[in-house]
Amino acid sequence: EAHAKGEAAFRDEPFVREFDQVGHRCLPVRCHGNQPSYELASIDRLAAHFEHALELLETAGRLPPLDEAALHEGLGRALVAMGGRAADGFRALQRAFRLCAEEGSPERAFRVAIAVGPGGGTRGDVLIRDALALQPQGAPARGRLQVALGLRLGVRGEDDEAGELLASAMETAKKAGDLNLELAVLGVRASVEEFNGR
Repeated sequence: EAHAKGEAAFRDEPFVREFDQVGHRCLPVRCHGNQPSYELASIDRLAAHFEHALELLETAGRLPPLDEAALHEGLGRALVAMGGRAADGFRALQRAFRLCAEEGSPERAFRVAIAVGPGGGTRGDVLIRDALALQPQGAPARGRLQVALGLRLGVRGEDDEAGELLASAMETAKKAGDLNLELAVLGVRASVEEFNGR
C-alpha cells in the first residue's frame, strides 16, 4: 500500500511514517526473550519494502536524517534476519546508527544497535560499543547494551570482558530498581554457561 503512493508523495511525512510503521509491524512474528524470530517469506517481502523506499529516496532527494535512519534500520533488521544477506543488513544498520548519532539521538541509536541481535561477529560488537559511548553511566539503556554485548562475547568464550559487562549491567539494574534488566542479566549469564557447557 505504501508503494502505491508513488514518488511524488515520498517527501510527505505520513508516507515516510507509513513505510516505517508498516515495516516494523511486519517484522516480529514471535519473541524468544528479547530476540524476535521471523518467517522467511515475510522477510523477503519486508526487505523489498524497505529497498523500494530507499530507491525512492535516491530519486526524490534527501529526507530528514531520522526518517532516513528509520528506513535503513528497517532494511537492516530484515536483511540480518534473512541470514544470507546479513552483511548488507549490518551495513544498513551502521548507516542508520550514524544518522541517529549525528542527529544527537542516543535513544534511536540504542534501538538500532539492539537490532543487531546475536550475529555479525565483530561488526555487531563495534556497533554496540559505539552505542554504549553515547549512553551515560547508570542509564538503563546502557545496561541493556552491556547485556547484549556480554551475550555476544560470552558465547565466543571472551569470559572476562563479558563478566565485567554483565556485572556493570547488574549494578545499574539494582541502582535503578529495574527488574527487567536484572532478569536479562541473569538470563544471559545462564545462557552463556549453558552454551559453553558449564
